[in-house]
Amino acid sequence: ALSDLLKKPAIFLDRDGTLIEDKGYVHKIKDLKFKNNTINFIKKFQKKKYLFIVTNQSGIGRGYFTENDFFNFQKNLKEKIYQKDILIDDVRYCPFISNAKIKKFKKKSKFRKPNNLMIKSLTNNFFIDLKQSIMVGNSVVDQKCAYKSKLKYINVDTI
Repeated sequence: ALSDLLKKPAIFLDRDGTLIEDKGYVHKIKDLKFKNNTINFIKKFQKKKYLFIVTNQSGIGRGYFTENDFFNFQKNLKEKIYQKDILIDDVRYCPFISNAKIKKFKKKSKFRKPNNLMIKSLTNNFFIDLKQSIMVGNSVVDQKCAYKSKLKYINVDTI
């Protein structure tokens, strides 16, 4: 099938603690600091691959910052990483958490890692070769999400 010919591998990246330093509910542009080992890893392996960010963002649901704050931060992150010759193809995030303060985000969601609806959503929108793809993260939650998605998992601290 043509779709098989169009498929290419992907790198699914956790954001906080993996792509950027985790200072706790990061949402302020002044707190944006890339992890150099991750940037170098991406540069080495990104050729002819998709690059996606999949990130739980319970800080939105908890009322620590708004979705708009998140979007502004992401826009800035994409611009800054593009200056390093890295293009992020898409981002998925999950603001939902069962004990959220903000009512519309107070629910259990299969998007929230360790569940894998963020990955499935991306595979429905891009021609992704999952067998050749990897997930890079920094937690058991990321590892479980990779396992559920049948992705090879790499802990950021080992790259």
